[in-house]
Amino acid sequence: DLGDQRPADGTHDRLGLRRHDLEITVARPCGRLDPRAAPGRIEAMVPAPGSDAPVMVWFRQDLRLDDNPALAAAVASGRPIIPLFVLHEAADGRAWGAASLWWLEKSLRALDGDLRARGSRLILRRGDPAAIVPALAQALGAQVMWNRLYGQAAVMRDSELKRELAAASFHASLLVEPWQVK
Repeated sequence: DLGDQRPADGTHDRLGLRRHDLEITVARPCGRLDPRAAPGRIEAMVPAPGSDAPVMVWFRQDLRLDDNPALAAAVASGRPIIPLFVLHEAADGRAWGAASLWWLEKSLRALDGDLRARGSRLILRRGDPAAIVPALAQALGAQVMWNRLYGQAAVMRDSELKRELAAASFHASLLVEPWQVK
C-alpha cells in the first residue's frame, strides 16, 4: 500500500526501501566510466582506483543514465561517482499522491537496476535535501552535480547549496534557460 507510511514489519518504507538504505552513512564511491564503452554513452562502470575526490550526482527529476548532463559531466571528470536520490516529501508543500509514488518507485528501481548493471548502486535518502546533500558531500569530500529545476523553492535551495559546496548544475529539461529568453 503506497499510502502507508509504516509497513507492518517495520523494515521497509512505502517505496519498498529497506530502513538501513535510508540512514545517512558514508557511501563508497562506485566507479568510473569504462573507457571501452561507446563514446558519449554510459555503458559500463569499473571500480575507481586511487583516492580521487568523488563526484556525487544528485538525481532529481531526471531518473535516467542516458541524456543526463550532470552524469555526463561527472563521468567526463574521470573521478569516482556516487549516485544519490533524496526523497523530499514536502518539496512544494504537498504530499506525494499514490500515482506519483507508484511512478517514483518504478523509476527508482529501474535507475538502480541500470546502475547495478554497471557496477554501481543508487544511494537513497529521505528528508530535506538542503541538509542531506551537504552532509553527505562534506562527509565524502565530494563535489556535487545535478540537473537544474526551475521552481522558485528549488532555485533558492540550489543557489544556497552552490554557496556552501563545490557544486555544479546543468541545463537538462528545457530547450532554453529561462534567463536566455528575451
